[in-house]
Amino acid sequence: MFQIEHLPHAPELFFGLSAGYDRRDLKRAYGKAIRQYSPEDYPREFQLIREAYERLERELRDNRDQARSDEADQAWIPGNHPVEKNDTASGRPSSVDTGATSSDHSRRPDFSPSLQHLALADPAGTYRRLTEQATRSPQEYYVAAVLSDVIGDGRSAEYFNQILAGLSRHPSDAGLLALAKEYLRHEVDDADVVPVLERVVSNLRTPLFFPLTETLWTRLINTAPFEQWSELLKRCESEVRQVDPTQRSAFYVRLMKVAVWKAPIDWSHGQLEQLESHSVTLDEFSQFELEYLGHLHDLLRKHPDRDRLPPVKQKLLEAYKLHCQSDDPQSMRALIEHLARLSRDAAGFQKAFPVGTDHDDNSWVIATQLMINQVSGQSLPNASNDTDEMLSAVGKLLRDLAPTNQAVLEGQDKANSRFRTLPLVVWMVLGCVLGTPIIILPIALVVDPVGAILTMAMIVFLFVGLFISYFRWLYPKHLQKRQEHYAWRWLMHGYQRHWRRRLFRYSQSNNLRIGDMFRFLIEATEGTKWQPLGETLQYFGSQDAGLIIFVSIRSVTS
Repeated sequence: MFQIEHLPHAPELFFGLSAGYDRRDLKRAYGKAIRQYSPEDYPREFQLIREAYERLERELRDNRDQARSDEADQAWIPGNHPVEKNDTASGRPSSVDTGATSSDHSRRPDFSPSLQHLALADPAGTYRRLTEQATRSPQEYYVAAVLSDVIGDGRSAEYFNQILAGLSRHPSDAGLLALAKEYLRHEVDDADVVPVLERVVSNLRTPLFFPLTETLWTRLINTAPFEQWSELLKRCESEVRQVDPTQRSAFYVRLMKVAVWKAPIDWSHGQLEQLESHSVTLDEFSQFELEYLGHLHDLLRKHPDRDRLPPVKQKLLEAYKLHCQSDDPQSMRALIEHLARLSRDAAGFQKAFPVGTDHDDNSWVIATQLMINQVSGQSLPNASNDTDEMLSAVGKLLRDLAPTNQAVLEGQDKANSRFRTLPLVVWMVLGCVLGTPIIILPIALVVDPVGAILTMAMIVFLFVGLFISYFRWLYPKHLQKRQEHYAWRWLMHGYQRHWRRRLFRYSQSNNLRIGDMFRFLIEATEGTKWQPLGETLQYFGSQDAGLIIFVSIRSVTS
């Protein structure tokens, strides 16, 4: 049994995770937890569980990235890097680690003194001797690359050729992979992107091509016509041998974050369908991003003319685009500053996301929350919330809203009267008026006590039959859905008229996430006379897309 009181302060204890757990353990525990606390029956608890799961998953991902970074940094310390004799001799590709992080190619590894002395004393001779060797270690490929710069006055193309040749012989070497990624990220001019891509695929026809060239593809799509970009990608991909579906899918997920903003809708749709069919091979983070891309694609498909959207929605789309293209601290900072400006426009959110309409804002809500979940770990530090101040704010909110409680909820009574009570009365009266003569006339011919009793019995039978037929046929088939529809619309209208603006102001008094804000509201009113009002506010807030998005953005910018 999962005890919800452990959240949010002790997520590992809630999921029952032991030390050293991995993503599989976390995912299994999460699946069991949401079976106990389904989102339909326990929306508040489900929100807490989801946030705890995403927090632990993010910590696992950060720990994994740090371990890979350490591996790349330690790759060339003497004694830590065995020479891959079998792979070098046979030319067989070994397993590829696609997670190595970037490393500055000017950082010199610690080689044996003899090689260092030779390189310093006779750069040209050492370079010639290294390039003539039948087999070389990864470190020797790196030395040859550096010496090519020295003797060639900084010919960076030859530097990369040596690194590329080293990767073709040692495809699993974390150091060479990190150097190649760093070179492709910072040393290639825009005019040289296409020739470099063609050179890489002609010399390195292994699945390593995907993670190695990812940054070049994301740069090229912003400078080249899309048709040219997609044709080059298709041609290069056809040259890759032994394609790993998992590696290719992960590559396309990251590529689509940039391509979805420029690609035709049909192309994006086809790629996303293909990725969905292989989603079982993706890790948790890639599945998370694939879900995000699906909602972005829906928004772009539904709103091809973005200039006609309200200003807040235009700025939200711009935020999604900034997030998709933010791959360094500076661009992430620009995204957070953009969100901070957006979070100051409460009136704009209320206008852009009206409640009580038939508009489907689900994609906006989910896309924003998925973006915020990724940004929250890199956002500006939030100010702490003082419990006493929050309790005071909750009390003031409830006192302000209590006088209009009946006015807000009268929509439900109005719908019940119009689509249930009134039709029932009409049905009963009309049925009795039309049915009674039909019953009475035949029996009236029998003038005795038996006829009178039979007449009364038939009238009672008619009345009961009309009542049952109404609730078993007429109301559920023709009226119930209309009652629910109009009750929701009228309730939302009352909420927007009397409560919505005040609830937005309340959300500006704290920097809580939407789930935490309503959890605190419920806990503050539990067991008091305000509890029904607190539960009603939670219901309305959970139906308000503008409020959810506004609060989510404020949680990382306040």
